[in-house]
Amino acid sequence: MHVSATHSSGLVGIALSTSGVVGLDVEDLQARHPTVWPNVWRVLGRPIVSGSRVTGSEAAREAATAWVLNEAVLKATGKGLAVSPPLVDISSGEEPAVIRWPWGDPTDRGSIFDLNPGRRYVATLAAIHDGFTDSAGLPSR
Repeated sequence: MHVSATHSSGLVGIALSTSGVVGLDVEDLQARHPTVWPNVWRVLGRPIVSGSRVTGSEAAREAATAWVLNEAVLKATGKGLAVSPPLVDISSGEEPAVIRWPWGDPTDRGSIFDLNPGRRYVATLAAIHDGFTDSAGLPSR
């Protein structure tokens, strides 16, 4: 049995799996001051897009979504934030996918599900398929 748990401002999530490791993360968009969210891009090692038409609550949701995508995948690998977030690059959108991580080619090695816990929150579930090995020399679980 594999388990991942998360919480943010009164919302608790638990993922259980018998078929492989999982990672779950949630963020409350109202729990942090809006000026915090642009800093997420720096922590993730991605450039902040200047002149973007996405502002205010949309920008906060976009940054928080990028964060939960990244953290859910890192939780699923068993490494969590012991791995520097800029080492992992995940596409967002309708079918999020791991583009880059320090464990070899991520193609078809994980599945990411964008969850909808309500307007106030963003959440992601990541599942790493059987056969995940740590080819970067980091300790395996």
